[in-house]
Amino acid sequence: MSKQQSQNTSKKQSDKGLSNSALYVFLALFATIPMGLIGAFFGYKSETSNAISGFLWGIGIAVALSVFMIIGYLGWEWVKKEADEGKMRPYMLCGLLVAIAISGWFAWGLGEPTCIEQSDDPVRSSCIDYADDDFEVTAGQRWEEFWSKLPVTLIICLLIAYIAHSGAEKNRSKYFKSEEDGFSVSIFPETIKVIENENTRLYQYKLIDYLEYAINVIPLEASPQSKQDMFETIKSWQKDVMTDVVDSDAKKLSSSSSGTRQRAPFVYVAYEEKDGTTYHSYAYLKYGKIYDLYMFTSKNKGYNGHTVFFEFVDSFRFIRNQ
Repeated sequence: MSKQQSQNTSKKQSDKGLSNSALYVFLALFATIPMGLIGAFFGYKSETSNAISGFLWGIGIAVALSVFMIIGYLGWEWVKKEADEGKMRPYMLCGLLVAIAISGWFAWGLGEPTCIEQSDDPVRSSCIDYADDDFEVTAGQRWEEFWSKLPVTLIICLLIAYIAHSGAEKNRSKYFKSEEDGFSVSIFPETIKVIENENTRLYQYKLIDYLEYAINVIPLEASPQSKQDMFETIKSWQKDVMTDVVDSDAKKLSSSSSGTRQRAPFVYVAYEEKDGTTYHSYAYLKYGKIYDLYMFTSKNKGYNGHTVFFEFVDSFRFIRNQ
């Protein structure tokens, strides 16, 4: 393993944390109570209904709306995730839904007579008598109109969706992602140098001659179970590596630390050599592997090596369970 010097020019990302889906579900279901009370009030005031019937109608409407809202929220989260990854499926799905909506609008607006007498029931409002100023469209005619318009609207909407996807892809920030080892690095381009040696993988990205990042992924024969054993495994592995990459007279810096991040234990160590070069190692243990993020920085290059290295660390994300 040879020495490298590194730097980066990118934004930090914060951990997303837990999803708010459970909160939205709770709020949506909680809204059924006031809706039921409102329905009970109108049912009590109505001459053709009662409070109990109105309450049940209110609850039913609220539950239906809640289900649609929850499905819409989860669907929107899926669409955003797929779109962020540059996939075409969410664009095509949106195009399909828009085409269905437009065709449905044409079918609904096909023609209907004017309502001259409305039902007094506030819960089930409907027309009792129509004027003779237009034809009353049958369900069959509406479906015929819908299916006749759908092919045209579908072609147009899918074409627009394809153009939108192509435009978004040109402007999308692309970053490196390893499906094999389950991580991504936002400051890396989509393609970097990957060296496979026996069971290990070394990921390298050289920004310029003296700025190079490295991630070494080492599978463990036996993965430790307790967190304390995980820390000891990382420290033991780092100690073995130090003998190869750090001079014997290098000074260990006081900024070294350990803890848990992204639900994985980590150990950070840094050594400064006499020439001003600092070796940084930030090693995770997850999926039965050690993920060692390391780089060499130098005071003589005019940048803050500690800041540069941790911008690299902050851009690293585990993306899935293996």
